[in-house]
Parts: sequence; structure tokens; C-alpha cells
Amino acid sequence: MSGPARVALVIGGSGDIGRAVASRLGQLGYQIVVTGLAQARVDAVVAVLGEAGIAARGFVCDLGDADAIARVFEEIGNAYGRLDVLVNAAGVAEPRLLMRADPPHFEATLRTNLIGPALAARQALGLMRKAGGGTIVNVASSAAREGARGFGAYAASKGGLVALSHSLRLEAARHGVRVSSICPGRVDTRMHGDDPDRPKMIRPDDVAEAVVFLLHLSPQAEVRELWIHNPDT
Repeated sequence: MSGPARVALVIGGSGDIGRAVASRLGQLGYQIVVTGLAQARVDAVVAVLGEAGIAARGFVCDLGDADAIARVFEEIGNAYGRLDVLVNAAGVAEPRLLMRADPPHFEATLRTNLIGPALAARQALGLMRKAGGGTIVNVASSAAREGARGFGAYAASKGGLVALSHSLRLEAARHGVRVSSICPGRVDTRMHGDDPDRPKMIRPDDVAEAVVFLLHLSPQAEVRELWIHNPDT
């Protein structure tokens, strides 16, 4: 990668998918910034990346806190003066049948899975315009279109994230910023606990490779939605 080192921010970089994305982008030469809810987990990811020779910084950031999101981008602007890639990889999925879901459940899910990523994308677009372009990737879910029994709020939030991606794409294209959403099926993460189907699930590295694919497209091409399915489902 020639010229100044590019900068990638992975929201939710302390999670399994985010960590895989951060590692893969670091291998490509990006300077990495990760966020997460717990300081210990953020520090652990930064340490692992550092041991691999990847320049990385981490911040604790609650996606329900608009001011905290803005502070992360302020830090990035001050430290690097640019942002080339934003990957919104954070997500929560608390199982609850719709008949038993209450407003706080919906509100908490939407704040993390939709509103937080929207605020992050808005901040990212400002930095990317200054850099002459960039890429925003929103990690959604196959539940966005197919639904998921017992995860209605999650499916709705990820469906909203896909729709948001399309709207943002229309607004950002004139600034040289591409926007895509990745919709994987069930991914082998800690979220699934001792689920016996975990060995059959999509790997976090598969999602990371999908992000890399999007970044390697020529300026003449874009992928608006990228779906990843398990062949057994």
C-alpha cells in the first residue's frame, strides 16, 4: 500500500467478527482503530494486533451514547487526520419472542444495531470526504430479509441497517464513498454459547474476507448487499 498508511475503524472490534475484520485489515497494512464496551476486551484485541505487528488503538464506546461515538471520531481525526474504512460490526441479539418483547428490549437493540451504526456512519462520512473517499461496510444479517424466530427485534434492526446502507450509499457516492452491507447467516461467535451447530456455522474470518473483497473492487464497481450462506441451511 503506497502513500500514507490508511486507517480503518472497526466498531465492535472487540467482538469475534470485529476482531477478525481488524486483524485482516491490519494484515493489509491499515492502521486499526477498534471499539468495544469493555476496556479489558478492547485492550486484549489491541495487544494481539500489536503482537502481530499491526498498529492499533482502542476505545471504549457505548453505541447508545452519541457523544461517545463523536469522541472516537474526534480522536481519529486528531491522531490520523483521515479515515478510509469504517466497518460497523457491533451487534446484540437477545432472544425474546415478539409476544414477550417490551419497548426497552426494542430500544436497546435498535440503539446498538441501527442507531449507533447510523451515527458512526455520519461521523465517518465527514472524515472520508476530507480524505477524498472511503468505504463503509455495515455488517447486517440474513435475518434482515429472512427473519429469525425469537429474534424479532434483532431482525428488524438488521433490516433497518440494510435499508440505511442503501440510503447512505445514494448520499455518499458523490463524495467517493462506497457503502455496502454484508448479510451473513449464523456466524460462529460467543453469542451462540454451546450451540451444537457451531461447527457448521460461518466463520468470523469468512466475514472478514468479504470485507476485503469489497475493498478490492475497482472504482467502477460496487456491491450493495453481499450475502453469505451456509450451504447446509
